[in-house]
Amino acid sequence: TAALRSSGSGSGIVGPFVETAPLRAARNVAPFWSRSAPCDERASSRATIGMMTSRRYRILSHTADTGIATRADTLGEVIANAAFAMFDLSYDTSGAAADRTIEFSVQAESPPDLLVEVLAELLYLSETQDLAFFRFGVDADVPRATVRATGVNTALLDLRGPPIKAVTYHDLRCEPIEDHWEARVIFDV
Repeated sequence: TAALRSSGSGSGIVGPFVETAPLRAARNVAPFWSRSAPCDERASSRATIGMMTSRRYRILSHTADTGIATRADTLGEVIANAAFAMFDLSYDTSGAAADRTIEFSVQAESPPDLLVEVLAELLYLSETQDLAFFRFGVDADVPRATVRATGVNTALLDLRGPPIKAVTYHDLRCEPIEDHWEARVIFDV
């Protein structure tokens, strides 16, 4: 198996989802990352996200659903952070030992769509194979992401919150901002 690594922003990252600082300033709007309460954030310099010390997300309040915001140096890292957050919201994997590792690839035409495709596939695999994933390696460059996820049987874990039913497009963002990537996703619970 080839080692997975995170790639940079790559080519083809253009379109209406890109909002630069001058555009935000013209609209007098702060970047979405700074609009909410402080987050429980622990930095990671690699696209392999997991373990107790590698969290990098914050929970967003949302009526009847739950959401997360995350940021990272690369598209692969921000997708890995969002994947970690999705499972961390539902399961306590802090003492979990790796049970199984899966690999898959998805394609999409934009970074937000790539984020949703990865998260939806992980959710599907989690539900069909009774796994809660907690370690992620993501190699992403639009239009493709290759994911390596390690998980544990859900029967061995304590629930931390309600299970995630679906990944939504509501208020979805995944975009480069200055020298890093930011993502925001709302989950149906």
